[in-house]
Amino acid sequence: MRECLKWDFWERLAESWQSVLDSYIKYSPIGNSLNDLPYWHSERAATGFLAAAAWKIKGVIAIEEYYAERVYGDTKRRSIGHCDLWVRSKDFSFSAEVKQLWPKNYKKKSIQKKIKDAEQQLDSLADEDKRTSNNLFSVCFVSPRLDDKVKFSIFLNEIQKDFTDNDIRIFYYDRSDLPDNIITWKNTNEKYPGVIMLIKEFNPKRSVICQKKVLN
Repeated sequence: MRECLKWDFWERLAESWQSVLDSYIKYSPIGNSLNDLPYWHSERAATGFLAAAAWKIKGVIAIEEYYAERVYGDTKRRSIGHCDLWVRSKDFSFSAEVKQLWPKNYKKKSIQKKIKDAEQQLDSLADEDKRTSNNLFSVCFVSPRLDDKVKFSIFLNEIQKDFTDNDIRIFYYDRSDLPDNIITWKNTNEKYPGVIMLIKEFNPKRSVICQKKVLN
């Protein structure tokens, strides 16, 4: 039941996220300026759009860059840091670390590294902070910069083919329908047709077991 609840919630959140991105593109122009694309911006901005999507769902709250204690190494040394995102509904809550990529060419290892970096940050959270959430997730936003916008579907297919684990879900926002003058970054002439959101559940206990197997 909880397994279904978890991914059902992400389905709703992803739908809301797509709506938020639509709204941003629609209302971003000022005067005669062109539309601004939400995935041109930083990792922090990507987190903000996801938090905004959470707030749009009735009964759901979210906070970005919240204070959290981190524990490093065997010394148990603690320090105050930040976790990127915490979301809570009536029945479900999670914490997430968010990463962003703007690749020109598809590289599976680049995405895996970002996910691993996020998992290391999640694992460093103090036990008390881990317990404030039902689940921990690493989130990687991939916004390809392409010379031809039709290649976005090829990029997406590669990710869907390579990341098929049960603890991973992939959502995407494809705006290949937009005119080239909107999705093209004028300084490089590269096109940004959309963004792919890859979510991976992180299990600290499983991570410890895997580390022990490697050590042995």
